[in-house]
Amino acid sequence: MKKLIEFIIFILYTIFIFMVKEYITILAIGIINLLLLLILKINIKDLFKTMLKYLIFIIITAGINMLIINVNYGVLIGIKLFLVCNTTYMFSRYYTYMDLANTIEKLFIWVKVIKIDPKDIGLMVCISIAFLPILQNEIKNLKTSLKSKNFKINIFNIHILLKPFFISILKKVDDIEMAIASKGYY
Repeated sequence: MKKLIEFIIFILYTIFIFMVKEYITILAIGIINLLLLLILKINIKDLFKTMLKYLIFIIITAGINMLIINVNYGVLIGIKLFLVCNTTYMFSRYYTYMDLANTIEKLFIWVKVIKIDPKDIGLMVCISIAFLPILQNEIKNLKTSLKSKNFKINIFNIHILLKPFFISILKKVDDIEMAIASKGYY
């Protein structure tokens, strides 16, 4: 029950960040995030590495909003995105895959009414999230192997990367399906 309450608080906190329109409140949220970093004992070095990856997306989004709407709104959106990415990173370090699967299972208990097992939904979420690093490694390995063969990857020859990627994904999905079937989950 504790994890369910924490998950709901995380969702509401994230929504609240996007609804804020004043810089004073944004500053208070920033201070709360810093306190959460200390309380949860998050590795600052890893946080900065991850936030640097998101920084390009945040800058592009803020820049587009500056051009389309106005500068003040664009800056506000950039700060909000930064805070949400920061909060999500902390949440991902605090919550395990199984915690999230169990929480989703409890959250979707109402689907039993329409004869869907909430454990299936939790399992799907857990497998999906656990599969993301595998996909990331697969792309990295494919890029490395193509670069070693002197292939330059661009928009015109992206199919050279995508074809083995999708074949690999389908093989991994088949392996997962076989493992689930062998455990008698069906």
